[in-house]
Order: sequence, then C-alpha cells, then structure tokens
Amino acid sequence: MLYRTRIALALSAAAIAPVAHAQDVAGTTSAMFLDPSPANAVTQGLGSAHFGWGTPFKPVPSQPYQGANELNFIDTPFSANFEQAFKIGTLYYYNGTTLGLLPDTIDVAISLSFSQPQIPVFSNSFTLKLKSTDNKGDDAANADYVYFPQTFSATEFTINGTVYRVQLTGFANIVGDGYLASNAQQLHVVEGKAATADLFARVTTQTPGVPEPGSWAMLIAGFGVTGAAMRHRRKAQVRQTVLA
Repeated sequence: MLYRTRIALALSAAAIAPVAHAQDVAGTTSAMFLDPSPANAVTQGLGSAHFGWGTPFKPVPSQPYQGANELNFIDTPFSANFEQAFKIGTLYYYNGTTLGLLPDTIDVAISLSFSQPQIPVFSNSFTLKLKSTDNKGDDAANADYVYFPQTFSATEFTINGTVYRVQLTGFANIVGDGYLASNAQQLHVVEGKAATADLFARVTTQTPGVPEPGSWAMLIAGFGVTGAAMRHRRKAQVRQTVLA
C-alpha cells in the first residue's frame, strides 16, 4: 500500500510540473554600416560590419584603420520571448585622433534571421549619432560618444496575426579602457582608447510615442505630485502668473 501511494504521488508531481516550451523568437543577427551624413565625410568600410571614419592624425599600426575612429558590429545568436530584451550584438568602438570632415551620423542596417518562428528576414536601418569633441580639456572632455536617437524600427512584421517591431533597448556590459560616463543610452570612449558594449533589443507590440505601462505609472505619479504642490501653493496663497 505504501508503495502504491509513492507511485501516485510521483505521478501527481509529474502532472503538475511546468512544461518546457520554446521561446517566442530565436535566430541570428547581422549588421552593416551605410549612408553616412554628410555623404562626403571621410569614411571606410561602408557596406560592411566594420566602419571607420576620419583621417588619422597619428596612424596606429595596431589598429585595422591605422588610428581612425572605428565601429565594429559583432554578430550573435538570440533567443527570447516577446517583450523580453535580448542581446542583438556587440559594438566595438575606438576613439581615434582624426582630421578631415567627420560624419555626424551613420546608419546601422540590422538584420534578424529568424529560426523561430520561420518568417522572412527582418531588416531595418537605425541611425547612430556620432558625437565628436574638439579634444580640449581633460580626458572626460575629450570623450567622444555614440547613441541611437530613435530606437523603434520603422519596419513591421507579423507573427500569428500580431504586428511587431524591433526596439533597441540600450547598451550593457560595457568593457574596455576609457569608457567613462557610458550608460544604457550612450557609449563614451576617451581619446585613443576603445571599449565594447553589448547592444540589446526586444520584439515588441509597442510603437513610437506610446508610453509603456511603467511610463504611464510615472506620469500618473508625477500628476499626483503636481496636484499636491498646487494645493500647497493655494493654501499658502502664493500668487502665480500663468503663461498662455
């Protein structure tokens, strides 16, 4: 009797155990750099994953572009659920000392080749802002940086009747020499140094200009603080001028 009870308990535990399931999206990434602005800026490597810009002031033999600024996108496989951030690739950034006309922006054409679900390749160009300094002052003042002004893809795709976009969610795992005040939005590197940062993204139903639930909560909290402050000012009978 005891033996049968143990078997029954084991079968019950197996019945309620969670069933492992495949994640919503999986595949591999690739990227290339295209369309610098201005178009006549000094650049190298357009149409590839390794981009250089500027004429080197002091060529560095150990660098592939001999001391020019460099960006290199390193591909990676991905696997995640909808709305979950995943690593889309690693960005290598070298801040060289350069001369000549520099680009202000470069487009990063990112492609996702899906193995799960089996849908056509997703491709979208995200504009990357290249912020250069005049190399005056301390190391922090000399730190150039890059960032994505717009994070949502213009391209949409459909999975099981639902429309999705890809959103870049930011940088993480920043490693290197001289990256200073880098954060999720900006990758900073001091003059003559390099760093790498993982770039994360998500497959989302969100669209540009629509606040996410967390953003709505912050807005509501902000309204509450504003209302309390207004009530306090009324009690204090402080006169205010309202600008139309």
